[in-house]
Amino acid sequence: IIGILAAIAIPQYRKIIEKTKAMEMFINVKALAEASNIYMLQTGSITTNFNDLDIKIAGTQTAKNKIRNNTIFYSLNSDDISAYIDPQPDIADNTTYTLLISYSLVDSPDGPKGSIFCGARLGNNQRDLYKSICKSLGGEEIGLRGMFITFKIK
Repeated sequence: IIGILAAIAIPQYRKIIEKTKAMEMFINVKALAEASNIYMLQTGSITTNFNDLDIKIAGTQTAKNKIRNNTIFYSLNSDDISAYIDPQPDIADNTTYTLLISYSLVDSPDGPKGSIFCGARLGNNQRDLYKSICKSLGGEEIGLRGMFITFKIK
């Protein structure tokens, strides 16, 4: 009986943990976007330096445009602000990213400046979980972008 309960409870627990991470990422990306837009209004330029913003995100700043908070990474770029989950953060490349949330600072073919996107990585054994998380954030699937099934959040 305990084994059956564990078989049911553990996957549900993982879903709750991953959805909580996604919500944290979503809220932080929106807050960073607002701070970035304020900076842009004040200076007329886009910053790629977290120290220029009037907001602090929990974690360790590993470069002027990168913050790491356990397995969640935030990146401030000239065209977007992004957050991603990397369950294997000590691998130097980006092949282990599982979920990506980004805010567009410029117009793109997928949407105008201010668009928010959620991506679930292909080939990940939790892909369906991350797709459902993107949908739960109000995402509408717009297709494959690189290695991610991408959703535009309304």
